[in-house]
Amino acid sequence: SANNTTNSDVYSLKWNHWIEDLTSVPGLDPFAGLSSVGLFEGNYYGETGNYRPKHNTVMNDKSNLRYGEVGSESFAIVSTQNQFGPWLTDFEFLEEGEVRSSVKISLLGKYDATKLRIEWYKNSEKVDSLTDQKEVIFTRPTVDEISRYTWKAVDLTGVITVAEDPFNVTDSYEGLFDYGKRFYSWNGTSWDGPFYSPDDLTPYDYGVSIEVLGSSLFINWSLW
Repeated sequence: SANNTTNSDVYSLKWNHWIEDLTSVPGLDPFAGLSSVGLFEGNYYGETGNYRPKHNTVMNDKSNLRYGEVGSESFAIVSTQNQFGPWLTDFEFLEEGEVRSSVKISLLGKYDATKLRIEWYKNSEKVDSLTDQKEVIFTRPTVDEISRYTWKAVDLTGVITVAEDPFNVTDSYEGLFDYGKRFYSWNGTSWDGPFYSPDDLTPYDYGVSIEVLGSSLFINWSLW
């Protein structure tokens, strides 16, 4: 889970973005105090060699206390994923004549625009003109390729502070909230799949993935 670890190296710690000073860490430095996020030994997995982010939270068997910053961030991440996963997204190909000329992606999840911003990417390049759009259209590339279209929520409240790169699986919480890519192929009568994280994407018509705060759609335009 997000709020426990056996890693005692604060420089590679999955919640170190919440630690104000990595040279003076609560739980390790007696002068750093006990109220902030740090590295405290002992959690419900064991008293030694296991660590938690706060001195007193539910991780310290204090059921009447709050989850703390890390637990709250984790809950917010999962809640956001539930609104922006591929299961709450429509994909539709638009045609000109008999050619599929573009794809329309519609986000169906409901969210508060004062708390979240939506960003869009094409092949890892941010498309600023599409920011905060819930329905977008991407034109078919001039040369058929496997294109990746990504949507990502950005928290505006300060609850989620982890720096999340949707194209780097292990950058946030050691990949805990990233899910493997799933690809599908059409056999003439039905869809085959899912095929998980294949090395060669060329045999597959499309694929989807779930990142920390969003998702991606992969389209192999040569097969459409």
